[in-house]
Amino acid sequence: MPYITYSQASQMFSAGTLGVAMMSSSWMGSYAKSVGSEFPIEVRSFPIAKAGGRVPVTGNAIAILSKDTQRQQAAWEYLKFLTSVEAQTKMAQDLGSLSMNELAVQPGSSLQQFYATHPAFGAAAKSLDHVEIGVNFPGANGVRIASTIKDDLEEVVARRNTVQATLAKMTADVAALLPPR
Repeated sequence: MPYITYSQASQMFSAGTLGVAMMSSSWMGSYAKSVGSEFPIEVRSFPIAKAGGRVPVTGNAIAILSKDTQRQQAAWEYLKFLTSVEAQTKMAQDLGSLSMNELAVQPGSSLQQFYATHPAFGAAAKSLDHVEIGVNFPGANGVRIASTIKDDLEEVVARRNTVQATLAKMTADVAALLPPR
């Protein structure tokens, strides 16, 4: 099987020429729109390797950084709206993202009714019993470390470098980004 980039895989999946793709649930809305009624999209939960196994989830964070009281209050009102059942339902329906508000996914909610008629969008919500908060790397470079590891692993997957050489490079790259002990 030839190596393809994420962008190529995304285009191929939407065109119906790639049969399986593993991705974040937040891409579901985009794929549903691009595929339309050309073919059905079926979604499965990420496989759990053993009984009691967990899958890490990441991606949702909200922070208020302003020191100005008025801006803090305005930001707080906006954050309350973003995390409301109404907004979380809209984001889940439009994007496919997992709701951060448990009330939005309660039985009988409009989001649950949406999932009943759009099951591919509800796969992530069905996995809630098997998720845990993903752990980040320490220090200010946590996101850069994760990106570096992904980029270095891509070298092996794309067969541009050997496992041994990539592991040595990855070790050095990550060590340079970690905070001093």
